[in-house]
Parts: sequence; structure tokens; C-alpha cells
Amino acid sequence: MDDHVTMLPVDGSEQAQRIMNRFEQRTGLRAEPAGAGRIYHLGSEEHEVDVVETLNAIDRSWPEHLGLEDQV
Repeated sequence: MDDHVTMLPVDGSEQAQRIMNRFEQRTGLRAEPAGAGRIYHLGSEEHEVDVVETLNAIDRSWPEHLGLEDQV
């Protein structure tokens, strides 16, 4: 089973959706819908991603808009 992380909007803003869209563009990862959030599978070496570092590069205010739930 691979590692994955779930991104969940915490404030209902469109900014949360924009951040997740940009995360997908930067990493090349495809999301699996999870309610209002998205699940990203991080298990393969070709998609080795530092999630927090990538989110910080996209928008340093991301914690105001997104919550992360690690599932290993």
C-alpha cells in the first residue's frame, strides 16, 4: 500500500481549491476526490514529494485554507 495525504479545505474558500490545483500542477500528482478534499498518493519514487515544502512555495498562507491528514 502506498503512502498518501488528504488535503481538506478548512475555510470553504476558493483559495483552498486554487492551492490544491497548483499543487497538482507542480507535482504532477493526480487527486482522488474525498468529499470537499482530495487524496494524493505519494508512494512511488517518481512522485516523491515534500508536501509542506511544496505548499509553502505555492502559498505560505495555505494553513489558513487547508488541513492535511496523513494516512500511511
